[in-house]
Amino acid sequence: MTILVVSKDEELRKGMVSWFEGEGGHVVLSEGGRPALSLVERGNVDLVVWDGEDVRELEALCREAKRHYPKGMVVSVSDGDVPSWVQVDGVLERPVVKEDLERFLRHVEERERFLSENGLIGRSEAMQEVFETALEVAHTDVQVLLTGENGTGKDLLAKAIHSHSPRKEGPFIPVNCGAIPESLIESELFGYERGAFTGATGRRVGMFEAAHGGTIFLDEIGEMPLSAQVKLLRVLDERKIMRIGGREQISVDVRVIAATNRDLRQEVLEGNFR
Repeated sequence: MTILVVSKDEELRKGMVSWFEGEGGHVVLSEGGRPALSLVERGNVDLVVWDGEDVRELEALCREAKRHYPKGMVVSVSDGDVPSWVQVDGVLERPVVKEDLERFLRHVEERERFLSENGLIGRSEAMQEVFETALEVAHTDVQVLLTGENGTGKDLLAKAIHSHSPRKEGPFIPVNCGAIPESLIESELFGYERGAFTGATGRRVGMFEAAHGGTIFLDEIGEMPLSAQVKLLRVLDERKIMRIGGREQISVDVRVIAATNRDLRQEVLEGNFR
């Protein structure tokens, strides 16, 4: 790894050399200005640690680093917040300690793996915030709602969250709620027993049971009829389902990720969603 340290702080400069050159890294030192920009433009810099006062210089370093090396990172050493229009990859508080920088690098490595393994692409600040949030919730077991227009990759993001979660060895069951007729959605989600209705010649396990130990992805959840929404709420509260025609409740260990292109807050106000 090649690290460019842009700083006049002799203690920080010596520390960076000591920390990383002994572990096979290469540290390049600069006091800033045009020489620092030239180093970014000419060399394959993996990480820029910037410790200066001119925010315009920081912005230029960020821009050039991203232009020349899409995976290059820029970290600012700061006593306060960096302006939102400067797209740094991270901020380190003074005094900089090796452990904080290493923790940041591990997080960046994990984020890059999360994106590359799941085919997630997006350089804008908005998409980077989405990816960061997705990575954060992936480590938890909270329910997730993904919103956005059709074709924006909500299904890819749902799969990525599952594959990076503690449930990754369990099943991932996608359900397109908008493609299932209203008369069939309850049997598809919760299953049925033999004889529950005409044509039920045998027991069928529903999607929630199939997702036990893993994740169920309810795509287009805004299309789900109100009658099914009531039963879905009960499942989310009690973690139990009952097959159609059944008499026993069945415990399910399932994480729910849902997605919609609708404004669900407005749908709730209009009485279309619970």
